[in-house]
Amino acid sequence: MHGAAGIAGTPLPLKVALSALPCRGGEVFLRKLFEPLGYSVSARRLPWTRSFPSGAKARIPCRAGSLPAIAQCLSHLYVLVPVLDNDKHYWVGDAEVEKLLRHGEGWLASHPEREAITRRYLKHQRSLVDDALAQLVDESGPDPDATLETRDAEERAGSFTS
Repeated sequence: MHGAAGIAGTPLPLKVALSALPCRGGEVFLRKLFEPLGYSVSARRLPWTRSFPSGAKARIPCRAGSLPAIAQCLSHLYVLVPVLDNDKHYWVGDAEVEKLLRHGEGWLASHPEREAITRRYLKHQRSLVDDALAQLVDESGPDPDATLETRDAEERAGSFTS
């Protein structure tokens, strides 16, 4: 039997159901966020209500199947739910960059929508977005030590040309 930490890292046949989320960009954007992470998304637009007046928001209930480990799923939701409505309601500073990078570790750097996710998560604050994206690019780029080792090996083998 697994302890609590073991269960958090184990993929389970569960489904996440979010009853209604405001989503700027609608179902297309919702799919762009979740499908690259391995979720199968089922969503539908709900009618407008007074709590969600007309504008760019769509209320979308969604289900995601084929979930990764619980801990990873919670990290995805931590980052992506505020990204959906593009409207955080609190001050965003350097600490939010650290939170984004911590909760996005292992998946955000390679996500095809990483720039949109980063921009929305950090409320379009250019200096924070630039800082976070620079760190994500470093994380997704080639390992400089591995590149140096490859170059050294090529030089030793005589196949390196300047």
